[in-house]
Amino acid sequence: MPRLPCPPAAGLTVAVRFAELKADRDGSKEYQDIIDTLNRRKVDLQKRIKKNQEWCDNFDKQIGGVQDKYDHFLDDMVVLYDNAVKKHAMGIQYLMDHFNYHPLFKHWDDDFTAVPFRPKSKDKA
Repeated sequence: MPRLPCPPAAGLTVAVRFAELKADRDGSKEYQDIIDTLNRRKVDLQKRIKKNQEWCDNFDKQIGGVQDKYDHFLDDMVVLYDNAVKKHAMGIQYLMDHFNYHPLFKHWDDDFTAVPFRPKSKDKA
């Protein structure tokens, strides 16, 4: 029978101490199995991270030209929008000058529409 490293505590028999040691070893093995599983998962995740990083780096290289075109498109859209704003303001001003249009009296729910006035020719009158 192996010797215990320290004398048994009062009230504990040698068999109980050996049962506790066996349970500790079993618990330690269970924890080691969990640690091994987690380490394998960690290695798999590191491989996936490396693969995904390579994909992202390659994507950045390939998308560069498209990104430049998109940036140029956005710059063009700013110019077009600014032009549309100016033309719209000119159109509103034209309506105000020639047709007594007043934007404050135009309501969002006003469904009034009209056709432009065209005088009848003298021949038909």
